[in-house]
Amino acid sequence: MYNLKQFTLSFKLLSLSILLIVNISQGNPPTKIPLLVSTEWLSEQLDNPSLVLLHIDRRGAYDEKHIPGANYISLRGLIERKSKDNLSDEIPSATKLDSIFGSLGINEKSLIVIYYGNEMLIPSASRLFLTVDYFGLGENTHILNGGLTSWITENRPTSADVSNTKSSNISANLKEDLLVGADWVFQNLRTSDIVIIDARPEEQYSGEEKDHKSRKVGHITGAVNIPFYELTQKESPHLFLSDTELEKRFMEAGVKVSSTIITYCGTGIWASPVYVAAKHLGYTVKFYDGSFEDWSAHPDFPVTGPVKRGWFK
Repeated sequence: MYNLKQFTLSFKLLSLSILLIVNISQGNPPTKIPLLVSTEWLSEQLDNPSLVLLHIDRRGAYDEKHIPGANYISLRGLIERKSKDNLSDEIPSATKLDSIFGSLGINEKSLIVIYYGNEMLIPSASRLFLTVDYFGLGENTHILNGGLTSWITENRPTSADVSNTKSSNISANLKEDLLVGADWVFQNLRTSDIVIIDARPEEQYSGEEKDHKSRKVGHITGAVNIPFYELTQKESPHLFLSDTELEKRFMEAGVKVSSTIITYCGTGIWASPVYVAAKHLGYTVKFYDGSFEDWSAHPDFPVTGPVKRGWFK
């Protein structure tokens, strides 16, 4: 006979089952993978069939030593001079990007991890991330914090074998609002929730030194200065600063949670680490590809400088 004790036990089991179902269906979503990932995390992904690992460096350095399974990629193919405006280091056409990323076997489901051969290539790796983000695959793309130096320092495996990559057919789903031009920047100079960040060294920002590809000295009027190299540690392996330190750096520059960041430099390479750091922290960020080379070519667009160094701190 079905007694009270059995009924109570059955009820508890049913309640537990319902609770488990609710927790699974309505529980917290999986933890989002940060843009900047660790060597430990990457080591756990090396056998992931969706992984596309990109090594950015000189070809000879890649051939000598790289993380197993990595494909070689050069920044040279990802930048070009636009003849229309005669600007350096511009993002290529969607058709060219389709070809480059397709040759690396990238598809819409790829887990892309970028790493750099040494700290001098942090801007190049960051520019690669920015390009992939513009291409439409930024949500599944990450940068190995510390690059190959961190990997080797921890005695993790390397290889000299060239990956046998099968190409794919992929078409860009461009995030066109990621890029802004000179006119857009000019129209938003006084927009209160937009913070324009100049990523060049302080000497170029102030106008004390000339940016070699720009027609004027100084910076876009209203822009603040965060030199790209101040976002990483000074000691090897030159990791990006902690999230707390990065947040502090942006807040000191006037960035708020609601802000939209516009990052630029001389031609668009040095601005890329600022883009990566801001994106990693969750800010809304856009990229002025033409940068100061373009801005300084417009005679009616305001430039501040030269000014005495340190006045803006």
